[in-house]
Amino acid sequence: MSSEIFVPLDHFGIDKRYLAHTPDEKLHEHLKKTQEYFLHILRAKNLDPIIDNLIRNVDKENALLIKEMFYNAVYLHDIGKKNPCFQIKKMKNSLFENYKSCSDSSHSHQGALEYIAYYLNKLELIPNDHIYYRLVYILYGFAHQIEKHHGRLGVFESYLEKEKEKHIAFFNVKQNLGNYFEIDFSLYILNKLLFSLLISSDYYATIDYMASFKVQHFGLLSDKRKADLNERFQHFISRFPKPEGINVLRNEMFLE
Repeated sequence: MSSEIFVPLDHFGIDKRYLAHTPDEKLHEHLKKTQEYFLHILRAKNLDPIIDNLIRNVDKENALLIKEMFYNAVYLHDIGKKNPCFQIKKMKNSLFENYKSCSDSSHSHQGALEYIAYYLNKLELIPNDHIYYRLVYILYGFAHQIEKHHGRLGVFESYLEKEKEKHIAFFNVKQNLGNYFEIDFSLYILNKLLFSLLISSDYYATIDYMASFKVQHFGLLSDKRKADLNERFQHFISRFPKPEGINVLRNEMFLE
């Protein structure tokens, strides 16, 4: 995967002043490490073509932009840690002493907002309203993963309800698209996959720093191990009587 798909961190003003984890891991180092593990997982599990197919099912004409948004939701998940209040309150970063009296030390929410703002600038250039609102809907779905990557996802349509006036672009979506996405299973799976990849990549990157442990295996089974498991499974099910009636279908579903 070309590095061109990832947004340069200097666009968000992220430099060596910002910490991601104590005592001394820089924010740009953590994001880079997250990116590396993300790409490792994609290669190990051959996920890139699956992601491409899901995106094409959602919107073939704008597939490249959606893929960029998908990849950067993982890469940029912690950009909100540049919050000066987070730096002084959570990281004890002495470079931000002037913010000691601050109150909001969160980072996930701010990161989601910056991610949204970056891509809204791109989407505003799209002249077709239907395409624009479709991509805004997708953008907010991806931003929701950033917002909730330290907790539970919940219902993303309501996650910014408290600040509705700040997100007119999103809250105009349903008025323009109706229930367009409520039956789009590919988009649902795409969001679930994004959350899984974001959490995994962030976790591996954090473990790499905290425990000096580089993860090299991502839960893959060798052909020999698969054959062994299949043999054991076949032996297990052979002890059951031959199914009859509705149990034939149930048995087929169980085996599948």
